[in-house]
Amino acid sequence: MKSSEGSCERIFNELVKNGGVAGSHKIEASEKWDYFHAGLCTIHYNPKMNVLDENFIRISLLHEEGHIRLQYRTILFLTLLFIVILLIFFTNIDQHLKLLCSIILTLFSCWLFVLMDEYESDKFASIMLRDKYNISKPSKILEKTLEQMPHSWLSAFTHPSVKKRVKNIVEKVDRNN
Repeated sequence: MKSSEGSCERIFNELVKNGGVAGSHKIEASEKWDYFHAGLCTIHYNPKMNVLDENFIRISLLHEEGHIRLQYRTILFLTLLFIVILLIFFTNIDQHLKLLCSIILTLFSCWLFVLMDEYESDKFASIMLRDKYNISKPSKILEKTLEQMPHSWLSAFTHPSVKKRVKNIVEKVDRNN
């Protein structure tokens, strides 16, 4: 380990070695982000995150890796949404109603997709913790991590509640031993 390497880089490299993060993906420190953020093939983080608990960092990096790995679904989703909107415009209804239906469908679909993407990224991170680190109840780490993260008014629309996210992992990932 290099002396200049922080906890986030060290844990990221550990996750690459363990197969939790793709070897072609990168990590980048930037004060532009408050916490962790997934780019196309790069996980960005604020250098202040280096002082956090290792499991907090690990599940956060894995969650962002989940977003990166699920990006193909975004393309599929947008393609299907475009097709449905085209079908709406080819129906025999009033132009204003077509526009209204398209806007409502787009907003609702995007909101639903974002929520599902958060659940799936949590699930990916939790499965990696369970399988690679033999943590039988990753929901406990997720819950502790999410409770420490500040939430803005916007996150209420872009992320499911902590309670729902943790319940999802308890039901789908935790081992009952």
